[in-house]
Amino acid sequence: MVKVIVLFGLALAVSACSTAAPTAATAAHDTLADAAPDTAGDAPSDAPSDAPSDIPSDIASDIASDATASVPFACPAGAAQPWVETQAIDVKRKKFAMSLFHFNIEYVINGLECSDAQGQHWFMDGAINKGWGDTQVEDYIVDQTFRPMLEMYDKHPSWGVNFELQGRMIEVIAQRHPKVLALLQKLAWRGQVELVSFHANDQLFLAFPREDLHRSIARTKAIFAEACLPLSGVVFDQEGQAGEGRQKVLLQEGYTIGVFPKNLFKYVHKDAENTGFWPLYSSEGGDLIVGPGGIDPASGVEVAWNFFDDGELCAVGETDMGPKNPYFAPSAPTDPARVAAFEAELAASEAQGFYMARISDYVRHLKSSGLQPKPAPPLLDGTWQAPSTKSIHRWLGGSGVLDALYRSENDDGVRTGNVQARHFALVISQLASAGLGKIPVTAAQANALWSNVWRAQVSDCSGVNPWYCETLFGLQTDALVLSDAKSLLAAANMSAPAWDTATQKPWPSAEATQLPIDATILGGIVVPKALGEVNAPFDVTATGLQRPVQARWEAISQQRYRLHIDIGAAECGGSKCLGETRMVALQVPRLSDTLEYSPGLLDGELRSYPLSAFQFALGEAWLPLGNGLLGLGPAGAGVNWYLIKHTATSHLSVRVAPASQSYTFQDETVPESAQRHWVFELIRGTPTEALAAAQTLCVTPVVALHSP
Repeated sequence: MVKVIVLFGLALAVSACSTAAPTAATAAHDTLADAAPDTAGDAPSDAPSDAPSDIPSDIASDIASDATASVPFACPAGAAQPWVETQAIDVKRKKFAMSLFHFNIEYVINGLECSDAQGQHWFMDGAINKGWGDTQVEDYIVDQTFRPMLEMYDKHPSWGVNFELQGRMIEVIAQRHPKVLALLQKLAWRGQVELVSFHANDQLFLAFPREDLHRSIARTKAIFAEACLPLSGVVFDQEGQAGEGRQKVLLQEGYTIGVFPKNLFKYVHKDAENTGFWPLYSSEGGDLIVGPGGIDPASGVEVAWNFFDDGELCAVGETDMGPKNPYFAPSAPTDPARVAAFEAELAASEAQGFYMARISDYVRHLKSSGLQPKPAPPLLDGTWQAPSTKSIHRWLGGSGVLDALYRSENDDGVRTGNVQARHFALVISQLASAGLGKIPVTAAQANALWSNVWRAQVSDCSGVNPWYCETLFGLQTDALVLSDAKSLLAAANMSAPAWDTATQKPWPSAEATQLPIDATILGGIVVPKALGEVNAPFDVTATGLQRPVQARWEAISQQRYRLHIDIGAAECGGSKCLGETRMVALQVPRLSDTLEYSPGLLDGELRSYPLSAFQFALGEAWLPLGNGLLGLGPAGAGVNWYLIKHTATSHLSVRVAPASQSYTFQDETVPESAQRHWVFELIRGTPTEALAAAQTLCVTPVVALHSP
């Protein structure tokens, strides 16, 4: 059976390359409600489709030409070292023009066609996408959207530019596009193209523990060294994810400059752009710039951003609604006229006296000129189109337009699966490095698991508007990691009931074969067994439209409780199941006007800010809570109430709104036939106690090795 989805997707760029505002999908021939599975099916593959390829001849010939051998690049000594600046400083320069191209080789993860576990075959936009699997879309992105920009910049050696891309894109280029690699090496080593990369795959990294990103960055650095490409100290990343944790981690990893998106800055400080942004901020002890923002004229600096958007949009054709993107790949070859128009725009900027700078050059000029950075205000976690996507909520429970039409998303299913998969990958990694010779688990096997974990964590599996095959990829890849990990555990004859990822030892002991009677399993991790059901410590509100939702409390100790939210399948069928049936929400009381939470990647820290420190543009912010921890407010006697979401059972963003006396967790993407069991922990204690509990539940848990 073949299913078809018709999609029209657009984006907005700061350049002549794109002029239209974002829009959404239109009608389809079939809905997804009847076919989309709630569980993963067959494992995904990077292999090309078995279907005959319908790739247009002009695109196919370009890709084939690039795949031929090229002259090897003479790699400079020390290629694996951090980027070394080469451009001379001229403190008289006050006018800077910059461009930042964000490329994502996983723009359409799983391709424009796929098959599900039921054997149904899916096409985006119909049979025109026949043969456009994952590999074909990746090759299209490299050859039709990336290569033309390299060739254009090659003609103008004085024009600096920043290309942001993940490690996987470098791998694809190195493996299948040698001519593009040679040109990229040439431009990078002559100090013209600055290569920005902060992750091996375009992961939603703010939603997961810091270790996942550290491992991903290590792989990224290795990929760049293997490809003989210098890695910049600048950090921009997928979906413009940013926050205080990202800034702190980039500095820990040897990067030096964070780029913070202006829309996210204004999302929490709505008046920030009234006088213009300061050219340079200090944050977490490092440098931070805002892009693509207007600059405070009092600084004496003038900045023009020629481009700050998805790089895939600049070199291809347009529709009446704006530029095409990789979802249109079969009908979107390179448009030389659009490339020429952008080239003319850059030439005009240079003619007006702007220095065509890389971001690192810009910052070096600012610092050399004596301009003093200003301390950045409190900056909450989020993404670069914060207003339209409700910041990170679109990826952690928020529904896009495609989902409203086709019910194609399953945010909580994908993201809780990500958490369970990363827990098992962590176990296998620890076994591989534990020096236990009798356990045949290798570093290569562990690395293969992490590679799939990062792929499953890619943002496009749950937002902005994923089509069915992208959601399916996340679910299938989560299942693949769990299956492979459990096969390795079986081959290693791991008879222990669980593994403690904090101590890196079997739990409760190497000899034990049963869990202690005071332990239980929730979401694949071992937690203390509850003493029994109790009355609610305070009121919460759990709601779901046309489906049963029930809250119940258990006591773990006198200071600790467990909240269960039991969600049943929708009590409707077929056409009676409207979009509203996919929404379930939990409201918990906000007991103070202080926001206390762990920013993304700061798993072991709590930060507190008065809500008055922010000016929310939309009256709210949505936060990922990667370690699950949120402070609710005072509980008397010098202690506070803390809520921890078990991210292996519920991984949704939380809404913070000064006008509301509640924090809200909301999933708008629950499949009609699905049941959910959300688990939260409530602790009355100190910040240290709350952080320790969050680590145990969400970051370094005790993993049940043989749970169903």
